[in-house]
Amino acid sequence: FDEELLESTGMDAEFASVWKAVGWSSSADVTEMGSRDLTIQFLCTLVETDNGVSFRFFGKEFVMSWRDLRMVLGFHHKCSADVELVTRGYHKESFWHSISGLTTYSQPRCNDIQHPTLRLMHKWLALMCFPREDVRTVRIDELRILYAMVNKIKIAPVQEMVRQWLGNFRMVGPVECTSLVT
Repeated sequence: FDEELLESTGMDAEFASVWKAVGWSSSADVTEMGSRDLTIQFLCTLVETDNGVSFRFFGKEFVMSWRDLRMVLGFHHKCSADVELVTRGYHKESFWHSISGLTTYSQPRCNDIQHPTLRLMHKWLALMCFPREDVRTVRIDELRILYAMVNKIKIAPVQEMVRQWLGNFRMVGPVECTSLVT
């Protein structure tokens, strides 16, 4: 992000306060590209289990619970890894209406989100947690996470991120994954 723009609009402070409120202020800041071979090994061996994931690194098998994966990825220990459980009051259409002013959740786009910080939060989620070619669309899981952010619910969307990583193998085109993997 352009630091000057964030500072001049006051969104730098607002962004940081929202991050702190949802428990993501210490999430892993990964700026390097990471190891291509380790990422490929991780993604090729990643399996979702009943209560977590299993994968291989350096030829060694690892099994992690959702809680442990949440901690390894740098999410705060108070963040829930079960987004569905902590967002029970969520209703997709009414929340979409409240942040966009639109009556239906039909072909939702990031630019429809009225609040600039929330729009920026969506861009960050789409780029870092759920990378894909077109980050302008608002996916259902991203909308649920935005709902949690607005309501200051501390969540770590690790299950949603794993499902995105596993979904990469069903896509046609370039494979993208979050830098949090490495």
